Amino acid sequence: MFAAEAKKRYGETVGRPSKESKVNLPEIKKEPQARDQAAAVVGVSGKMVSDAKAIKKNNPEAFERIKSGAVTVHEQQFKLP
Repeated sequence: MFAAEAKKRYGETVGRPSKESKVNLPEIKKEPQARDQAAAVVGVSGKMVSDAKAIKKNNPEAFERIKSGAVTVHEQQFKLP
């Protein structure tokens, strides 16, 4: 009895739903993050914006060097202290 019901729910192959079964998952609406919107404006990746923000928070002097063009975010990120 239970096996017949299980086969009906899951199909002949274990773990594969039958064609009649439907999955009812919530719809995910992913809105762009602020970092991605800012990145699109200046033509860089969202990760680059996050990295620059972290540098600005942890080392304002280094961020000023980035703004002036003396170093890039990548160079500053991997520069030894």
